[in-house]
Amino acid sequence: SFYLSQGVSEERMISAPHGVDNRRFAEQARSMQGQRRAFRKAWHIPENAFCFLFLGKLITKKRPSDLVRAVKELEKQNFDRPLHILFVGTGELAHELRQSCKISFDYENQVGGGEAPNASFVGFLNQTDVSQAYVAADCLVLPSEATETWGLVVNEAMASGLPCIVSDACGCVEDLVLPICPQLSYPIGDIHRLQDAMKKVMTCPPPSKILRQHVDDYSLLRTVEAVEHAYNEAIIRTAA
Repeated sequence: SFYLSQGVSEERMISAPHGVDNRRFAEQARSMQGQRRAFRKAWHIPENAFCFLFLGKLITKKRPSDLVRAVKELEKQNFDRPLHILFVGTGELAHELRQSCKISFDYENQVGGGEAPNASFVGFLNQTDVSQAYVAADCLVLPSEATETWGLVVNEAMASGLPCIVSDACGCVEDLVLPICPQLSYPIGDIHRLQDAMKKVMTCPPPSKILRQHVDDYSLLRTVEAVEHAYNEAIIRTAA
């Protein structure tokens, strides 16, 4: 819609989806699935807890505090199972987040300042090790502002078979989240609606198979094919 508004004709546009190496993330997740209990034990995530994953820089525009607030409020509703947050990443809000949580595990051995929610801070994980987090968690939450032009962690999580909750300010929401389950998107900063999305995913998570099938259309291969098509079309026009 942006390009159309700038006067680019629809005939000149080719879809080149924003994606990751879906196969690699899917294979890593499958190969690690048998270690899920071990990952959770290492990071002090209770076996019966529903674990919400935040993966990214701990900075203001990514709004990690929204997740803490939402889980803290959900804790008051006395669910049948405990709730847990898994933080993967580092950043300027790390100390503030630690002070607002009860730390179960911290790679820096810091002390938390809150009574709830329970949280594990594991720091930065590279592109291979990050699959441990996708396997250990039950849902990814991306609460970011509009400066999150897409949110490739959602691609990675879905390729790994992990459900995602995404704010409506993130670029990927219309393509990746709404077609799967509109209730897993919420207005940015709306903690009540975020809680509703969290309750939805806890009671009726979309099947991993559906997530993987949908994100398959958003892959590096599709982008390469689109560029190849555009190149061939340009060659034909030039020759004519």
